[in-house]
Amino acid sequence: MTVAEKPAAGASAGGVTPPADTPNPKPPKSARRPGAPSAASKTEPSANSLAIAGLVPLSTVDWPGKLAAVVFLQGCPLACPYCQNEAILDPKVPGAVPWSQVEALLARRAGLLDGVVLTGGEALRQAGVVDAARRVREMGFGVGLHTAGAYPRALAKTLPHTDWVGIDVKAMPDDYAAATGFGAGAKAWQSLDAVLEASAERACPALAAEAADADGMVERADCMDLRAGADYVAEPAGADRVAQRAGADRTVERADVGPLDYEVRTTVYPGAPATERFEELLGELRARGVRNFALQEARTDGTPVDFRAQALAWDRRAWAKRLAEMVDAASRAGFESFEARLA
Repeated sequence: MTVAEKPAAGASAGGVTPPADTPNPKPPKSARRPGAPSAASKTEPSANSLAIAGLVPLSTVDWPGKLAAVVFLQGCPLACPYCQNEAILDPKVPGAVPWSQVEALLARRAGLLDGVVLTGGEALRQAGVVDAARRVREMGFGVGLHTAGAYPRALAKTLPHTDWVGIDVKAMPDDYAAATGFGAGAKAWQSLDAVLEASAERACPALAAEAADADGMVERADCMDLRAGADYVAEPAGADRVAQRAGADRTVERADVGPLDYEVRTTVYPGAPATERFEELLGELRARGVRNFALQEARTDGTPVDFRAQALAWDRRAWAKRLAEMVDAASRAGFESFEARLA
């Protein structure tokens, strides 16, 4: 397990100079031309329909370890008191950036960016996000997604075209109304399960059927554990297959290229439901198989006036003690990776 303290993710670092690393390989020649139609269904909303609030050409913090452009999608059903993107929550506000501008940026940054992060607001609120993810992939870039999980059906459609997910778990399911002003707890935790299951399937696609329990839910066991006693040989990436040789040979078609990585994040502050039940929340996350977790301390910069006023009355000494307790509890919870992002 690794523990690190760094600034909270999700606040884009526009204009940050990229590290002096070797540029990434150029997208494959088969990458779709900007503006060309994608392989989307004729009935599926197009990426061109997206209301985009903003576009950051370069971020080093929105997708850990990656250089990414960030697309901010307008609208969110939640009302988290610490939200730093309050100006883009109203779904009725029209977009300020056309999708064509996103594709034009990617065409110029081929070989320089790892991918694109779709965020918000709540990225999954707009149906065109599925086509957007597909089109980014077709241009040869990776796709990252930020979500609070309020739209599990949209998530299911988007995951096959996604390479990394940062999913915010705001509180225990029954605390969502108090934490976000919207009783979306059941949907949010359902979305968490979907991310974990998709990650397991894409880590061991040939074993997905064998790893199912009596209810048809994919076990989130370690891929190496699942492979015990069998010899698995991965074919070249272009084949998009994994061959299993254990007794009789068989090949399983993969629906997705490469693994699905993820990070589960919980933001805390004095009096937050997640703060009051943090140890219980940790236990539930571990029970569901979460391996990568980040604890984020809410910042007051750019938040609504009411939240900043509330922060003036916080007992800073008591908060420092409670925050240290939560960091310690998370570091000992058994996550494979854990980061404490303190304000």
